[in-house]
Amino acid sequence: MSAPDIDDLAAKFAKQVNDELAAFRAASSRKNNQQLTDLPDLKVKVSNQSVTKIRKPKEQAEQIVKGVSWTCSSAHMSDNARHVDLTKDGKYVVAPSKDLAAEEFKAFTDAWNGAMKAAGLLNYKGETGYSEGDAYHLELPDSKLPVTDKRVQECLTYYAQMTRDDGKKKNAKFENDSAIKKFLDDYEKKKK
Repeated sequence: MSAPDIDDLAAKFAKQVNDELAAFRAASSRKNNQQLTDLPDLKVKVSNQSVTKIRKPKEQAEQIVKGVSWTCSSAHMSDNARHVDLTKDGKYVVAPSKDLAAEEFKAFTDAWNGAMKAAGLLNYKGETGYSEGDAYHLELPDSKLPVTDKRVQECLTYYAQMTRDDGKKKNAKFENDSAIKKFLDDYEKKKK
């Protein structure tokens, strides 16, 4: 049996979510006696941005420095994660819990959670279910890299160089981890 393919699963996931959102829109139209075109159109799409696909260690470190990632063990570095973005009437939704009406948010999260479970995908925390910390991130189970992996070590080194040598802003959330602190302390000691 071959390993699951993240691109295939993300595409199936998106189709299921879109089918459920379309059903929600149709039901809302009937319930409120409104035309479909009068109601918001919620859709998801697998992101085509390269940064949401496979990342090299330096690219992952750059995401951490930017404050949009908090790990060097990302499933993106093993090419086992994708982002599936939500739009409302064709416009990107930044924070669904804030940017959608309550009934839209419920329909979205119900569809998202059902599709995650059906596809066997996890969120950025390695759990099933929608979570806004990295809202649109989906990954295969057991796809995060161990800290001993060469790519993780390279990511940590790039991060240390960027924040210790190149003057880039430190990511306090990332550096709060004791193993990260030790790595960075050791890095600084080697420089002396």
